[in-house]
Amino acid sequence: MFWSTQCNIEEPDNPLANELGDPTNVYYATTRDFVTFSDPVKWIDRKNVIIDSTMLLDDDGWWYRASKDSEITIERTRNPYAVTYEVLRTDDPNEWSYVGTLTDIFGNGRYSMHYLEGPELFRYNDADIHEAAGRNMPFGLMCDQYAEAKGYLSFRTASLASHDPADWQRADDIDFGTLKKRHGAILPITSAEYDAVQAAFSL
Repeated sequence: MFWSTQCNIEEPDNPLANELGDPTNVYYATTRDFVTFSDPVKWIDRKNVIIDSTMLLDDDGWWYRASKDSEITIERTRNPYAVTYEVLRTDDPNEWSYVGTLTDIFGNGRYSMHYLEGPELFRYNDADIHEAAGRNMPFGLMCDQYAEAKGYLSFRTASLASHDPADWQRADDIDFGTLKKRHGAILPITSAEYDAVQAAFSL
């Protein structure tokens, strides 16, 4: 599990201490049972504030991460435990490497951290995968339009490793209804689990 918090450690030689600019960092700890946890590890330390991260493991063995820093930044690695400082593009598969930002991909400054936060990566169910320009778009990214209190804004992509605008699109057909959904987590469930939830909580 991982979380964002402001560092209050004064000893500079402490591995949990802030090293770069803004004191807000992302830390992680591991657990097998959610009762006993490992000691925390500083996971992301940047000059700008860093909060709201999300990860997804692709079938190709790469982990993808979207975070709110100075942008909505997308990175990838084969080692999700790798500690990162500034956003870098590297050929080392065991380090987090920069893929792109929503601002760069779409050429839209309203997709920056000044308007969006709370990114959530997910994979669409097979029946919900859309095609655009001959490409299947199996992956989704949702971001909370917190600055304008509009709830989630949805995107699709053919590849999380791509910053080519042709591989991305806004998912404007998704309707969250009148109740604007805000920060949360996406939990994949089976059809049977969905039916059970509907039966238990339907009005």
